[in-house]
Amino acid sequence: MQYQHQSQAQGSTNVFVDCSSSLAYAESALDVATCLAPSHGVFSVSLGRRLLPEEHLSLQGIWRCDAESFQAFDELVKNGTLARDIAGNSFSGTVAQAAFITSLVTCGAWVDIGPKTPPPKFCYR
Repeated sequence: MQYQHQSQAQGSTNVFVDCSSSLAYAESALDVATCLAPSHGVFSVSLGRRLLPEEHLSLQGIWRCDAESFQAFDELVKNGTLARDIAGNSFSGTVAQAAFITSLVTCGAWVDIGPKTPPPKFCYR
């Protein structure tokens, strides 16, 4: 496997493999999960199994402890297809924040949302 040398050097044995791709396009990663897609399972070599629906949600920052209703979250996890669909079609809040801030800076909107009072004048002698 392509990560065998790297994993031995780093002391890691956890490789994640996208299970639904063909061998020609197989995606794998060392110590990080591959891209999550609604129809793709991800296999963890270290765990020796596919990731569970709750683990898919956790990889996207969707945690049970943050849910408004634990019962609704548990029902979502029971329906593995729906949980993987939500995890595969979402991205983390930090990515959303970075995209939003980048859009403000790129289009100059930060000027419009800044303070409306003029900056203080300084005296230079």
